[in-house]
Amino acid sequence: MQAWDVIVVGAGPAGCAAAYDLTTSGKSVLLLDRCKFPRPKACAGGVTIKAVRALRYSIMPVVVATVYRIQVSKNLEHSVKLNSSKPMCLMTVREDLDAFCLRQTIGAGAEFRRIGQIQEVRELPDKVVLCASEGDLEARFLVGADGANSQVRRLMGDAAWFHAGFALEAQVASSHDASGMHLDFGVVRDGYGWVFPKDGHLNVGLYSESQQHRITRSTLAEYIQKKLGTHKFDCVIGQYLGMGGRGNRHRHRRVLLVGDAAGLVDPLTGEGIYHAIVSGQAAARAINSELTDGVPAVETFQTELREVRVDLGLSKRATKRFYENLDWGYAALTSPLVRSVAVHTYQQGLNFGRALKRYSFITPYLSPARNGRSRC
Repeated sequence: MQAWDVIVVGAGPAGCAAAYDLTTSGKSVLLLDRCKFPRPKACAGGVTIKAVRALRYSIMPVVVATVYRIQVSKNLEHSVKLNSSKPMCLMTVREDLDAFCLRQTIGAGAEFRRIGQIQEVRELPDKVVLCASEGDLEARFLVGADGANSQVRRLMGDAAWFHAGFALEAQVASSHDASGMHLDFGVVRDGYGWVFPKDGHLNVGLYSESQQHRITRSTLAEYIQKKLGTHKFDCVIGQYLGMGGRGNRHRHRRVLLVGDAAGLVDPLTGEGIYHAIVSGQAAARAINSELTDGVPAVETFQTELREVRVDLGLSKRATKRFYENLDWGYAALTSPLVRSVAVHTYQQGLNFGRALKRYSFITPYLSPARNGRSRC
């Protein structure tokens, strides 16, 4: 039976990030996915500057728009624009982005195969055996990058820390206003509505950090009607988002979870691409450290993800404060000082923790005043 240094399950941003770095460091990598690419994927397709910088290659061939303005509103009534002289986000169509990243990874030397059902994952002292409908596969390490509904995570157990958010999106003809990004708070509980410009259409959707607040097709239709004044939309698709990863302590020595499978979606923004990329790269560094220097991969991986877990913790607390008192949260977000910091944070590609360190003077703005009213 052929054996690889690493098997990566899932060929999205997290899996490709891990496979790309492992392959370019000389490791043999088998990249698996159930889907044929390009494949539909529910995702607004906005790639933040921090995610762009984390990638090993340019994604400009699949960028359809560059965003210099974010317009935010509360209950579709009170809107404020965050304007920037530099790019704040790059717009892609997610299925094109994923297919492009997969081509780069295959071009770097990874072997790609489609796979069916994964029936078992056996972690042995010196290898991992993945039992699939097509037969058994062996590697020294396994990276689970197979999304919020990860089979690898389920088969490995110990996932009480995991929970999922939800997003539902559609496409609307581009005859409507397509300038900038729109984020509308108050249209769904513990989340927001969005309108992102694309080439030939708008990507419109609803996101909630909690599955308890149901988002349905009729909920989305109502938002589209109120926001854009049309009943016409198509390509409706939903997606669960993996969260809770700050509580995952990665107990398995030869199986590492990354991206949505590891619950690394930001609960405040719903962004998953950045943490998918950096966690995939962290898994590659951790595996390389063991194969090259004998340092246990799981120990290195824990250390590598420390900043990500700190970010997720900060974001979770901010999410709770923001949505528990949306009037205060929105007033804080749209205050001139916080608005300016938000623009610079997007421009410079800072994560949550680094932004708070650099702009520590905004901390008083991030907690409600004792009388319940905003400090702004």
